[in-house]
Amino acid sequence: MTMPIVTVLPERVRPLLAAKLPAGPEPRWFTTPAEALAIAPGAEIGWFDMPDKAQMAQAILAATRLRWLNSIYAGVDGMPLEVCWPRCTRVPCC
Repeated sequence: MTMPIVTVLPERVRPLLAAKLPAGPEPRWFTTPAEALAIAPGAEIGWFDMPDKAQMAQAILAATRLRWLNSIYAGVDGMPLEVCWPRCTRVPCC
């Protein structure tokens, strides 16, 4: 049995994405930084955009299984890249 790919996403984008997600990934939605931090450790795909970049960085640091990090922010300041690169987390820039 194959384990689902856990995808952590902000609740505010659910209306835009939920119907468009492919079969397979298991979406887990968060509404608060505390919820994001709690579910981050299971994430393989993460979209942790938050107004407070320190809280966003905490969630990224907690996501030890993260393989793909998505963001709508321009630039990567606030992201703990020193942890992402050794973990082989992809951070698409374009």
